[in-house]
Amino acid sequence: MTADLTSTNGTAELKNNYTKNQEETVKLTVTKTVTADSGTIAARNYSFKVKNADGKYVKQGTDGTITYVDATEYPTVFTVNSGENKSTVISGLAKGKYTVEEDTSDVAESGYTWNAETATTNPSKPVVTADLTSTDGTAELKNNYTKQQQYGSLVISKQITGAALADIGTITFEISPAIDGNGGTTTVTLDKDHLTGWNTESEPYTYTFDGLVAGNKYTVTERGNGSNDAYNCTSEQTSSGELTILADDAVTAAFTNQYTAKPTTGSLRITKNVTVSENGGTASSTRTNVVDGTYHFTITNKDNSSDQKNAEITITNGESKSVVVNGLNAGTYIVSEDTTNMPEGVELTSDNNIEVVVVAGSTETDCNTVTFTNNKNITTDTPTPKATIKITKTISGPITDEDKKGLTFEVYKVEGETESLVGKYVLGEGDGNDFTNNNGVYEKTITVDAAETETVTYKIVETLYTFNNTTVSVTNTVKANDGTETSNTSDTASVSLSKDDNVTVAFANAYTNRTKKVNLTKYDLPGTKYIDGAIMAIYSIDADGNQVSEADGGIYQEWESSTTNVYEFTLEPGDYAIKEIKAPEGYQGTEDIFKFNLSFDSSGNGIIKSLDSSLAGTYDSKDNAIRFYNDPIVVTGELYVHVTVETPNDTEGKNTKDVPGLEVTVTDKKTGNVIGVYTTNEKGEVVDSTGKYPKVPAGDYHVKITKVPDNYTFKKKLDGQESDVKVPENGQGRHEAVIETLLGGLDIIVIEETTGRVVPGAKVLVTKPDGTTEECVTDDNGMITKFAQKDEFGNYTSPLGKYTYKVTWVPDGYKVTLNEENEGVVEAGKLTSLESRIDTKTKTTTPTKTTNTTTTTTSAAKSVDTGDHMNVIPFIILMIVSLISSIVVIIRKRRLRYEY
Repeated sequence: MTADLTSTNGTAELKNNYTKNQEETVKLTVTKTVTADSGTIAARNYSFKVKNADGKYVKQGTDGTITYVDATEYPTVFTVNSGENKSTVISGLAKGKYTVEEDTSDVAESGYTWNAETATTNPSKPVVTADLTSTDGTAELKNNYTKQQQYGSLVISKQITGAALADIGTITFEISPAIDGNGGTTTVTLDKDHLTGWNTESEPYTYTFDGLVAGNKYTVTERGNGSNDAYNCTSEQTSSGELTILADDAVTAAFTNQYTAKPTTGSLRITKNVTVSENGGTASSTRTNVVDGTYHFTITNKDNSSDQKNAEITITNGESKSVVVNGLNAGTYIVSEDTTNMPEGVELTSDNNIEVVVVAGSTETDCNTVTFTNNKNITTDTPTPKATIKITKTISGPITDEDKKGLTFEVYKVEGETESLVGKYVLGEGDGNDFTNNNGVYEKTITVDAAETETVTYKIVETLYTFNNTTVSVTNTVKANDGTETSNTSDTASVSLSKDDNVTVAFANAYTNRTKKVNLTKYDLPGTKYIDGAIMAIYSIDADGNQVSEADGGIYQEWESSTTNVYEFTLEPGDYAIKEIKAPEGYQGTEDIFKFNLSFDSSGNGIIKSLDSSLAGTYDSKDNAIRFYNDPIVVTGELYVHVTVETPNDTEGKNTKDVPGLEVTVTDKKTGNVIGVYTTNEKGEVVDSTGKYPKVPAGDYHVKITKVPDNYTFKKKLDGQESDVKVPENGQGRHEAVIETLLGGLDIIVIEETTGRVVPGAKVLVTKPDGTTEECVTDDNGMITKFAQKDEFGNYTSPLGKYTYKVTWVPDGYKVTLNEENEGVVEAGKLTSLESRIDTKTKTTTPTKTTNTTTTTTSAAKSVDTGDHMNVIPFIILMIVSLISSIVVIIRKRRLRYEY
């Protein structure tokens, strides 16, 4: 630089600029490979962290910058999905040596064993190193899953109903493929003689194949179902379909067979036809009473004459009739008509001694029939004039078909003061039905004797037309030949007939249900007073006790009970139930239901009868009242339980905090019954499903903590774990329970690395989590165990957190590493074991080793020489003397356990 000062003063300006050299960085490529020897592994994340040689962990910012943090941070660099090969690059790292540690906290896979292929000092935590002191580097993590063989069971289940095992034949089951895996099938047999392998202590019967490979598929087929000559079988299924064996579980092929005893007896029908011939002419069917009478038959087993039954048929008004003979042993029978006791003038015109087969299981609807025909020849003079009476019947109201079978009509011929029965006609069904049903109008036409010029009087009387549960109004209308009609409200009609007259007598019956007024009341137990405020309901029920809806004709009505007024309800015949919808105030509700039936006797008196043995209600005929009760008074109180855990004083000065998620069991001391198992809420309190303190009957209760959350334990004093609580009437019983935080344990062992000797008498300075220090001395086993002590309940007693320790002094005779600081963490409920390996020759440091429940730390620091330097020869002589002394001491005291 120059300055021109020829004419004036001048200035020379010097300037410097400094630029900081950029620190050279390197990058680390981390790769991850996940493989499986069989199958597909469920997708999951695999994480790792990177640590430099100073023990600091690499943390990569969102802008790519790199910072180094201590172990309390656990940055995840990236994740890898199962079955992928991935890599990531971490740039901007300072040169040096790095360690990559994989997080293995969540690598388990059902049915697989996880293996870390990466070289490591601990199989459960893969660790690889990368040397980046001069250039970029790569760290490769590999995991492999090995498929585990799993097994399960196949169970054949057989349910038999309708018969005992001893009564049926052989049942066979075929398993395909064969259980032994050699192809073909496996057959299992079940009957009274083949029970080996079957569990027959209770039904269903079961047969179990254990140790089958999970995933194998089998089909079980029922080939023989046990039917025999005595039983038929209905099977719900004959094949299980393909079943897959489950790991550590059983799959069941279930079969159910219903057995029905085969019938051994049957039925046959005997039909009797009668005809009439006039003056020896051709026989024809008859509707007259000239052949009325009883006809007798004998049924004899063709192969066993002692197997015999008798039957008879009564003919009325000359009509054909039948009779069914039941309970005949299957076989061939001879049916014979007794011709010696026939009505006068009647002769058998068909074959006698007819052979017929009785089929087992046949009934009156499908049995074989034998027919006998009889004829009577009559000699006629001048025919008697005839007339007809048509009887009709209409019915309305609640009357069953069964009731209709009891309605009859009797027709009498009236001659002066004398009445003679012409016939009795039944309104029934089947063989007893003398009427035809024409769209709800029942009809019967009869022919009666008349006169040529005069009239003959007949009386028609309806009988058995009233029933217990109903009342009836009866009308009849007589319609004469000329169309005139006469009506009255009587069950008897009279007609006067001439030759060829045709009159109609129409009866109409209108039925209505009888009713009864019943008082319904609510009583307390044992029925000493009426109760106010109970909401009750009465409703109709069917034969199974189920409610009949109003749409189906049922009734339903609610009412509120009163101490001054009883509820009156008018009921028709039927089945009813009374239940409580809401209990009165101060009473405990009941779910019992009082079921009863209302019917009427022939005199119209209402009869109420209980349908079960329930104590929910009774009927008092004297007061005509149904009393519903079974509501004992229960005086309740409130149960308060609060659980806390002891903690150091917080900022608010509290020394406890609430414990949610804790299980509390409450037992009634009087009955010994558990009335509730509760889980404490976020306030550490016991509440019911509504979020309120439980309401319980007044009395004595036992409250016990039966389960605590993780990292907690019961308080040592028993009154904190359980207590008796008295709940007063309308008051509150209280229990305050205190539990404790679960602590941990720690032990330390000092070992000489080169010889493997433990070091007794070494002094170790331990710094506890609260910062205080304590000097400890190793025992004869080279261990410090004072922090591994347990209380009377088996719980560790040392505070949780980080402990640091260093060896500060060792006895003479040891050349050791001193003042190297190491650390370990005590976790809740666990024992952490730490190692301090001291080496007289090397300066290397071995990383911490952690097992399932313990942590072992190995360390070494600078070697310290505690001997003096001297001339070699005197030293050798001194060593020989020392060796001889040592041998003597070893022999006498066996104190030292090593040799030079």
